[in-house]
Amino acid sequence: TGKTQPGNTVTVKDNDGNTVGTGDANKDGNFTIEIDKKDPGTTLKLVPSKGGVDGDATTVTVTAKPQKPTITVPTDNQKNDGNVTVTPPTDDTTVVKIEINAKPNSINGPEQPVRTIITKKDNDGKWKIDGDAPEGVIVNPDTGVVTIPTKNLEDGSTITAVSKNKTDKPSDPATAVTGFKTPQISEQTLKDNP
Repeated sequence: TGKTQPGNTVTVKDNDGNTVGTGDANKDGNFTIEIDKKDPGTTLKLVPSKGGVDGDATTVTVTAKPQKPTITVPTDNQKNDGNVTVTPPTDDTTVVKIEINAKPNSINGPEQPVRTIITKKDNDGKWKIDGDAPEGVIVNPDTGVVTIPTKNLEDGSTITAVSKNKTDKPSDPATAVTGFKTPQISEQTLKDNP
């Protein structure tokens, strides 16, 4: 996908000059061209043309899909004092998007049960939360690990996390379920019959 002048034809060529795809820009100049899957590191040239006249070519490099984050949830017997952690991969990931079923609070309220947490890596390599987040959610600035207290989550909440690299390419989603997944007995006492 990309943008050029409206009405231009865009030709995609490989390193050998072979045409691997073509497409026309719409009235807004946007174009989408489907090509066969290429290995990461492959370079392609995008050549705009109109009326038989070629414009300047743009070179793009195929990037690998980033690895997905790792989600760790507490076990049932840790429910009251455990935390959920979301760890970004160690590749060129610069953004992690997390979606959780958060308990209503002063920020999201009952009408917004699904909360989105965005963390980003700055140019200095430090991670930070982009926007607001439920109370108690923190990110380690050095490792990018996000910690979510279980008190912020509904039992059986599904947590989804996706990482993105510098080219905004998303990873496959990582998912986990937190809280008690089955009925539990929290206390029990055996008494003798009178």
